[in-house]
Amino acid sequence: MNFRYMLIKLIAGFIMLIVYLKVSGRSQLAPLTASDQVGNMVIGALVSTAIISPDVSILEAIILVFMWAGLQILVRFIKFRSSDAAEFFDGSPILLIENGVLQKDGFLKAQISILDFETHIHEKGVKSISEVKNAWLETSGVISLDKKGEKTQSNVIIYDGNIFDDTLEELEIDKEKLIDILKSKGYDYDKILCAELYNKVLIVYSEKGQDVIDIKEYFNI
Repeated sequence: MNFRYMLIKLIAGFIMLIVYLKVSGRSQLAPLTASDQVGNMVIGALVSTAIISPDVSILEAIILVFMWAGLQILVRFIKFRSSDAAEFFDGSPILLIENGVLQKDGFLKAQISILDFETHIHEKGVKSISEVKNAWLETSGVISLDKKGEKTQSNVIIYDGNIFDDTLEELEIDKEKLIDILKSKGYDYDKILCAELYNKVLIVYSEKGQDVIDIKEYFNI
């Protein structure tokens, strides 16, 4: 075994990972979504194979890594432009508890046992399941909680001009009526950078800045 060549490959592999993080727009390799997890596994396999295998040259490894980085960037761009594509690649949050009621189908879909869930909330400082108002499994694999007596977490319903139809359906908000309300306030939904529902008001983020729209009178929320 040529250890000198192996050392060169190790150094090249380290540099390739650094460049990959820069090119792919990630500051760290911690996976945020399912597609990130797949990307990490493949890039790890590519670099390790390039280092160990004598049949793969440094140049070939560099080409493979940059091809994979390009594919990752393309997937992120597609997800950024389409909520349907984002759901296809990464899935959608799974509701586990709604208004204090355990959602059996949600636990089965998420493949999480009640005991595992209880252990998780204990780690977050929640003493009992009875303290939880809402809980769901995020696409990143993290469980988010709303405790009883606290304000619920925000729900992003528009992102880069794309309306999240599934979120509107869960919140029982009519899409066309929401579009009309936004128009009456001077907003075209396809030009909104982000809009989130928080504490029964819609917070709109646009190039003009931030605006708060009270929509309680229009929807039963």
